[in-house]
Amino acid sequence: MKVLQLASGDLWAGAEVQLYYLAKALHRHSEVELSVVLLNEGQLAQRLREQGIPVHVFDESHMSSWRIGRGLYRLLRDQRPDLLHTHRLKENIVGSVAAALSGIPSLRSVHGDSEHHGLKQSLFEAANRFCGRYLQSRIIAVSGELHGKLLPVYGPKRLIVIENSLDAAEVETLAVQGPAPQWEKGMLHVGLVGRMVEVKRVDRFLDIAELSLRARPDAAIRFHLIGDGPLLDRYRASVAERGLGSGIRFHGFVANTAPLLQALDLLLFTSDHEGLPMTLLEAMTLETPVMYRPGLATIHQVLEQGACGFRIDSDSREDFASAILELAAHPGRLKEKARQARQRLLQHYDSSVKLGEYLDLYRQLLA
Repeated sequence: MKVLQLASGDLWAGAEVQLYYLAKALHRHSEVELSVVLLNEGQLAQRLREQGIPVHVFDESHMSSWRIGRGLYRLLRDQRPDLLHTHRLKENIVGSVAAALSGIPSLRSVHGDSEHHGLKQSLFEAANRFCGRYLQSRIIAVSGELHGKLLPVYGPKRLIVIENSLDAAEVETLAVQGPAPQWEKGMLHVGLVGRMVEVKRVDRFLDIAELSLRARPDAAIRFHLIGDGPLLDRYRASVAERGLGSGIRFHGFVANTAPLLQALDLLLFTSDHEGLPMTLLEAMTLETPVMYRPGLATIHQVLEQGACGFRIDSDSREDFASAILELAAHPGRLKEKARQARQRLLQHYDSSVKLGEYLDLYRQLLA
C-alpha cells in the first residue's frame, strides 16, 4: 500500500518524534511504500532522510496555505497514494481537502489537546473539526484520555485509539552516542524535558525546585530544564530573581536528549495535560524514574496506576518537594520502579508492537 504522511516538521517535539518512529517502522515493512510531506525543513526532515524515507517539503515560510494545498493536490494526483495520514491542525485541514478533491481517503492522528486560544485559533479549530467529521475516515487518538475528550466531537465510529510508541533499540543507541553530561556525582538530578510553553507548567517545576532547595540547603539536589520555547527567557529571569542559579540549570534545545534523560535520577511531569508524552516512553526505555501530578491520567495508566512510577496525590508544591527530599535520602527506591517501567515499555509501547495496529487500520480503510 502507498501511504503518504503529512506534518509540519517545524519542531522536534512529541508529535514529530512519534511520526518519526511510525514512519521508520512503516518504511521497513514490505507491505508499505511510504513517503512524507512536511511544511518545514528541520530535525524531522533530516532524520527521515537518514532512514532513506522520501521527503518532500512545501516550505510554509515562503508559501501560503492556498499554495501548499494546491501543491499537495498536484502531488496526490501525480503519486496516487492509497492513503493520506495527517498530523496537527493546519495539516489536517489542508490535507483532508486536497485528499477529498483527489478522491483519496485520509485520516489523522491527534497528539494532544489544543494549547492555543483566541478568535483566529477558534476559527481554525472549527475548520479542523469540520474536516475531521466530514472529510476524513478515521481519527486516531494517542491515548484513552484523549479519546474521551474527542468522543463528543467525532463519535465512536470515526474515533480509534492507537497509543504512541518508539523504537527502544534506537533510544538506547542514542543514549550512548551522545556525550554523557558531566554532572556532579553524589547528587540527585531532577529534570523536566519539554517545550517551554504554558501547558507544561514550568512555573510549577520552579516552585517545587525552590521549596526543595530552601527546605534543605544541604541536600545534594540539582534541577535541570531541558528544552526551548517562547517562555524560556521568562523562566530564566524567574530563577535569577529567586537567587536559585546554582541549583537550577537550563540546557536549552538539545537534539538528542537521550544522554541527558538517562543521566537524570528523576523526571518530573508538572503539565496541565498531556497526550502520551514521548519523553515518558524514552524515560521508561532508559530506566529513568518518573514522578507526576495527579491530573495526568494517561501517564498514570501507562505507568500501571503508579506501580512503575511515583504519583503525587495532590497538586501541592510542598508534597512534590517532600517526596523529592525523601527520595534524595533513600535513592534506592527509584531503581525498582524504573526497571518495572522498562519491562512495561518493551511489552506494550515498542514500535514493533504498535505497527500492526496501524497496518490493520490502513487495511480496513482500503478494503
